[in-house]
Amino acid sequence: MSKNITSGGIYRLTFRAKNINGWSLFSPISNIKAATKPQRPPAPTFYSATSTSVTINMYRSSEDGGDLILDYELWRNTGGSSTTYVNVTSYDGVSMSWTVSVSSDGLVSGTIYKFMTVATNAFGTSDFSDELNVGVSSFPAKPSPLT
Repeated sequence: MSKNITSGGIYRLTFRAKNINGWSLFSPISNIKAATKPQRPPAPTFYSATSTSVTINMYRSSEDGGDLILDYELWRNTGGSSTTYVNVTSYDGVSMSWTVSVSSDGLVSGTIYKFMTVATNAFGTSDFSDELNVGVSSFPAKPSPLT
């Protein structure tokens, strides 16, 4: 087997079998792409939050597995320390910054959520990124001056 396989390269392969009577004819030629699922993306990061939404930044996978990444998915837990995750269906799959809100995504104001991303190409879906913990809450109001 050749060691000159390049990730993303397309290779033409054929084979044949041998038994006591000799060699068979060659199989039809197969075109095979040297690719796998993408590497998991880095963890998303916090950008901003209000009492009704949270905006996070997401990052592309550093390795596409040898095939073009088709889209990304944004996932969140159901709140608090829950280990149940749901796909954020409002996310468009390509933007690297996204606002998740109470009205469109079912978030609850005052709740902390865990967010993760995954990348998908024709060969599969990456492992989940590390989590980002962020709360849906605005910053407190500016206090009055001391008297």
